[in-house]
Amino acid sequence: MFGTTKLYNYIMKSLRFTLSEIPVLLVALALSLCLSCNYNTTTKSNQSEENLTQDLFLGFRNPPAQARPFVRWWWNGNKIKKETLDQQLESLKRVGFGGVEINPIAMPIATPTDDESLIWMSDEWIDLVVHACKKTQDLGMIADMIAGTGWPFGGEFLTQDETCQRIVTHKMSYKGGDLIDMDEADLISSYQEKYKNNRVEKRNSERTTFSIAGISLVPANCSSIEQVINLKGQMDRAGKITYSINGEGDYFLSYQLLQRD
Repeated sequence: MFGTTKLYNYIMKSLRFTLSEIPVLLVALALSLCLSCNYNTTTKSNQSEENLTQDLFLGFRNPPAQARPFVRWWWNGNKIKKETLDQQLESLKRVGFGGVEINPIAMPIATPTDDESLIWMSDEWIDLVVHACKKTQDLGMIADMIAGTGWPFGGEFLTQDETCQRIVTHKMSYKGGDLIDMDEADLISSYQEKYKNNRVEKRNSERTTFSIAGISLVPANCSSIEQVINLKGQMDRAGKITYSINGEGDYFLSYQLLQRD
């Protein structure tokens, strides 16, 4: 390539040129400058791409904490000690984890131990949370925390409208010509009796309440939503429903309960 310095020297040595040669020399000079600039730009671009590739490679070999897997760190029964927390965090660091999500949870049914269960949000408990966060920082890890004691969150200070809610369902069999004569309490009792040994229902407390959210009469061989009879409007203010099934065949009384914990 004809460099800028060489071109200058060539021009200085070639003082014997005609006026007609001036445009040619100017074009040559401009072309040389462009080639030189393009060469420098291409070189810098290639170096930048090489650096990016190298950084990406090193990032995969030793990724930062935020790019590593995290674990949900259960504090079962809040039976925690500084020494145990340090040991577990160091073990997680050694095998490549980038952080933890602290999840304190009460253990009402657990094997008795000599370890003390700290009270959630007590001074002693908060001190250990702070200690665990500082330890993760010292290890180059990240600490996160779930916002409550276990999952779902709650507390006795919540009003009914603020508590966790879900819809549960049940059905009862009927035949054409039968009379449905029940009230809300009967429907709730039937559901509770059916699912009393269910693992989820065993967790209900004295605060758990049920109320009718919907009730329908559905033919057993239902093929269209138009065949479904909404009976919610048949209930009186006391929650009692009286309805005679006029059709033939088998039916299901399907109802939904709003459960508040």
